[in-house]
Amino acid sequence: MKLMLGLISPTEGNIYIQNKSIKDNRGNMGIGYLPENIVFPELLTVTETLKNFALTRRVPHSKFIERINTYFQMFGISDSSKALTKNLSKGMRQKVGLIQSLIHDPDILIYDEPTTGLDPISRNNFFNLIKELKERGKTFIISSHNTEEIESICDDVVFFDHSKTIGQISDVSKVTGTDFVVRYDSNNSSLSIEQLSTYKPCIHYMDSKKIIIKNSQNKSMQEIIESLTSLGVMVESIEKQKSKIDDKYIEFLNNTKVGGLNESDN
Repeated sequence: MKLMLGLISPTEGNIYIQNKSIKDNRGNMGIGYLPENIVFPELLTVTETLKNFALTRRVPHSKFIERINTYFQMFGISDSSKALTKNLSKGMRQKVGLIQSLIHDPDILIYDEPTTGLDPISRNNFFNLIKELKERGKTFIISSHNTEEIESICDDVVFFDHSKTIGQISDVSKVTGTDFVVRYDSNNSSLSIEQLSTYKPCIHYMDSKKIIIKNSQNKSMQEIIESLTSLGVMVESIEKQKSKIDDKYIEFLNNTKVGGLNESDN
């Protein structure tokens, strides 16, 4: 993130944002940024702090007033507009940080753990705002450990482990592989749980009422039913369950470790 913002220089190569090298665009006027731990001038009020941000980004006064009124209402901080920033709670500081990143209507927004400290209503408003801005052509780059949030708002995901890329999903809505949740009648099934555990595609989870099949082979629902029925399983119902982002991360991480072990063995 610091590289994209021009705060540090790459050891080699270059970074281009909107076809412009960051070396020639250090001001980053078209970028909004929210660090994980934002720091404000302690002796300024919320409104004064945001006004300073707006001035450095050359926001006309009329636009500034219009936008802070909108965002104050959205994040529920109108009553705190005259409060000193040093007296703000973690959640309130995060809200002010989000507003400062949006105040100049940037095309690109870079966020590091943006929902930390937000209450449920503000979090929901934030997600709705992201979706609205995405429809207007804005681009978001978000670093987060909350994979459920990432899954709900992001189109593409890159996984990191100790600053190294270990995997990528180019379309979150089409996460590779689809799990199936199968409910079956164990009393009328001729196959035991032990025997069923050898079934491929592999059994991800199983008990006396339910089977979760890790469908890495992308078989159709009908193929799964036919395969289980041929094994003596009395299928009562079957439904699709999309793979979770957490599962993909673990999968990529395990593949990386296995690859590393294989390389060392050779």
